[in-house]
Amino acid sequence: MNQDLVRLDRFDGSNFTRWQDKVRFLLTALKIFYILDPTLAPLPEPKENDTPQVVAARKKREEDELICRGHILNALSDRLYDLYTNTNSAREIWEALENKYKAEEEEKTHCLPQTLHLCNIQKLNHMFNSHIKHDLISNV
Repeated sequence: MNQDLVRLDRFDGSNFTRWQDKVRFLLTALKIFYILDPTLAPLPEPKENDTPQVVAARKKREEDELICRGHILNALSDRLYDLYTNTNSAREIWEALENKYKAEEEEKTHCLPQTLHLCNIQKLNHMFNSHIKHDLISNV
């Protein structure tokens, strides 16, 4: 895949779900999204009697982890990059971002209906008060 063609906006703390979907698509296209699977078993320690297939599988997994981590960090703003650059695991970075920013988005979407409800109450209150004032003026 030509890396020049893939240029994601850097995540700065807003629109997390949109950013996450774009990164998920990129990592899936690169066939490394599996690294973020929480059910993925940890790599076993290398042994002297490992077969060449086991050694090759370990090497591929370590490379995929490194590439996955790099793509996630590369898609972060400088501020967030600095916060997460010392985290060694791509999955830890992904989960930390998800825990922080998904919760913030859910808070905002949860508050929106309540805010709209309050706005409607204020409009009704204003209309009611206007109607009462109109009736009072008409009766004078």
